[in-house]
Amino acid sequence: MNQRKASAKSAAFFPKLSRREKEVLKLIAQEFTTQEIADNLYISLKTVESHRSSLLSKLNARNSVGLVRIAMENHLLE
Repeated sequence: MNQRKASAKSAAFFPKLSRREKEVLKLIAQEFTTQEIADNLYISLKTVESHRSSLLSKLNARNSVGLVRIAMENHLLE
């Protein structure tokens, strides 16, 4: 299995996350569904999906589990 490692100093090399992306990331980490995130932030489902897609790209993650793992390893949820 291909292991992806993120070092503590690699956090400095992540592209800047927008305020909204950080909010979506925190809600993903709290196991909110796409619909719950949309309702909580008063945005459309498509906008949530767009933010999730942007996060996957920026953090080089393959899925939501990867997003949460990378975010926790690099203290992005604080």
